[in-house]
Amino acid sequence: MNSPDQIQPTTGRMARAMQILLGIELIGYSLGAWSQIQAGTSVFGAIVCMIAIYLIIRVVAVGSNFAQTWWARSPKSPEHELGVIGTLRLLWGEYYATVITYSFLFPFEAWLVALAPKQLQPGAGTPIILVPGFSCNRGYWGSMARYLGRQGYGPVYAVSLEPLLGSMQDNAKHLSRYVEAVCEQTGAEKVILVGHSMGGVVSRVYVHELDGAKRVAKILALGSPHEGTVLAKALSGLGGNLEQMSYGNDWAKAFNQNQAQDCPVPITAIITPHDNIVGPQSSTHLHYPNAKNIFLPGIGHLEMVISKPVMKVVASEVEGIL
Repeated sequence: MNSPDQIQPTTGRMARAMQILLGIELIGYSLGAWSQIQAGTSVFGAIVCMIAIYLIIRVVAVGSNFAQTWWARSPKSPEHELGVIGTLRLLWGEYYATVITYSFLFPFEAWLVALAPKQLQPGAGTPIILVPGFSCNRGYWGSMARYLGRQGYGPVYAVSLEPLLGSMQDNAKHLSRYVEAVCEQTGAEKVILVGHSMGGVVSRVYVHELDGAKRVAKILALGSPHEGTVLAKALSGLGGNLEQMSYGNDWAKAFNQNQAQDCPVPITAIITPHDNIVGPQSSTHLHYPNAKNIFLPGIGHLEMVISKPVMKVVASEVEGIL
């Protein structure tokens, strides 16, 4: 049996791709700064200008996501409405999460796993596997893993789903191999799956279509597009999983028919009514008779993995699972 590291190497394809893109971007900024210096701008001024461009690009990206999902937004309960301060906190939290994840945590995921190549946090309980979303890798799970470890849960592992542009079924097969490796390494019969975004949908595919119920003690789905999202529509031709995440697609409609009965394993959705990636936000709701939906307003989609309120709910949901 392969170890989890053999199933998922320390530095995955996604991290290498992000490193290349970040390197290209930095070369562009360097050339831009050099051009400004040649035109008479001070070195300090040129550097400040390039940093401003770097940050503004990310402001535009985050703002675009908020705008698109706002137009496709679901009705909110009165208690989920945000005031001015709450809205500003929401915007800042998602912007901060976007900058640190795409600029540092995703490209350099090896920093996260270098000190614990076999697991992110030790433990003697039910293994927890953190499952990231589309175009993400396990690099952004560090805060969640450390928090769960400090609470005494775990051991905690994290997998990066591959292939990047494969189908949900392809990703679920990769997850299945990783789960088996973790069970072999720990001697555990079952694991807990904590899936963010697409990771939650892939976890459901694993349970329903790959006989994963025998290996899963519980699924926690954080901001998962169970019915798809409008943001995937323009990209649906680029890969199977993107097509399956396009809002209103036939695959999701057929797959979600399984929600007419109880889920084969306990399952909880942790939902932000202000999700800026999944729109309409109602797509993140689960409808199994035995499902639990927990709402945490004022948190952005990417921010969920570093949000202390989300971490507390995850910890409370895994408590007592043997």
